[in-house]
Amino acid sequence: ESLVGVKLDRDEWLLISLLAVLKAGCAYVPLDPKYPAQRIAYIEQDSQCKVTIDKEMIASFTTAEPISKELPKISIESNNLAYIIYTSGSTGKPKGVMITHDNASKMLQWSASEFSNTPYDVLYAVTSHCFDLSVYEFFYPLSIGKPIRLLENGLSISDYIAVDNNILINTVPSVIQTLIDKEVDFSNVVGINLAGEPFPPSVTSYFKNSGIALRNLYGPSEDTTYSSYYRVAKEYDRSVPIGKGTDNTQFYILSDDLALQPVGVIGEICISGDGISRGYLNQPELTQEKFVVNRFRESGLLYKTGDLGKWLPNGEIEYVGRKDSQVKIRGHRIELGEIEHVLEKQEGIDQCVVVTAMVQEELVIVSYLVNEHAVDKQELRLSLGKELPEYMLPSYYVFLEEMPLTPNGKIDKKALPPVSSEDVIQREYVAPTNEIEENLAALWQ
Repeated sequence: ESLVGVKLDRDEWLLISLLAVLKAGCAYVPLDPKYPAQRIAYIEQDSQCKVTIDKEMIASFTTAEPISKELPKISIESNNLAYIIYTSGSTGKPKGVMITHDNASKMLQWSASEFSNTPYDVLYAVTSHCFDLSVYEFFYPLSIGKPIRLLENGLSISDYIAVDNNILINTVPSVIQTLIDKEVDFSNVVGINLAGEPFPPSVTSYFKNSGIALRNLYGPSEDTTYSSYYRVAKEYDRSVPIGKGTDNTQFYILSDDLALQPVGVIGEICISGDGISRGYLNQPELTQEKFVVNRFRESGLLYKTGDLGKWLPNGEIEYVGRKDSQVKIRGHRIELGEIEHVLEKQEGIDQCVVVTAMVQEELVIVSYLVNEHAVDKQELRLSLGKELPEYMLPSYYVFLEEMPLTPNGKIDKKALPPVSSEDVIQREYVAPTNEIEENLAALWQ
């Protein structure tokens, strides 16, 4: 169970390294080379990785003397750690979710059964190995002898979709919507799995009568990638259900005092079963808070997701939203509190609150700030980028003289002003100064 960091770009060495770590009896800790240096350093320090596989190590390995090809003499138990995925944390620091071989293999066994009737020849692996959708994309096809095409990201799908046949796509709704907007031809696709965000009803309309198997997949990292599934077979004009639990997974809709909610009544989505992880690395108190004894069964734990949902009359579940400040944007799970924590440390920021808002039909992150003195938005964003990955940076920066408050003294988020184009970071316009710049400007405008 030694922890090994894997900090590689998306090429064949990424897959080779992940498999090598597992075959050595270790657990891998994914690191994205594009992450800010501080975030990478925190994850390496928190996980206490024995070693980190990076491009320098690969370069050394490829030029080294031939090594033994004998399999290492190790014994891996089903309850041994397989990997640790770091997710956004409300305390301002990401938290590591500990997943065992048993957790992951049970998910893969369900996948083999569920997708046996989807006649795909290749699965597109588009998700960063730092997010748990990648576990399905990497290991499910390989475990049943099917190939994957390892792509840089979801938008690269359009580069290959016309040349491959019988493609299975696993990605977030925003990627599919972008491909639809680009008028990509999906005639070579046999299946599309959407996860990480609520399933847009417009997608159900677009793919009606297409013959493509559409699935809405739901699940937190703490329950090993996928906890429920729904085969979308008709159009929806509102919320698409998240369906029923995967094999050996139980769902509960509970009140604040963990009482069972009847059909149609909103409560917190709680999960138990084979996918429940060990909890959070080095955070026993948080683990104890989120993973509680399942009093509805003889044994086992119950994970409190923080998501809200309700039972539908047919025994399926409808996702309603988040109970706290955690949101999902473009498939990334984000604790808004983590962004606030980093903002509060910035020079000149006296008070801040971070929310999400719909701007031009897109969910974006908006930061409201009270500042002691003038703050340059561009410099502020650059400073935030040293600690937060790109997908966590606010799109809008709104400066206020004071925060609106409720009668009991809390920030009144409902009274925050709407955003405008002035709140977007805009660089000062500089006109072209020569013929090449004029041609470039004409192309890009």
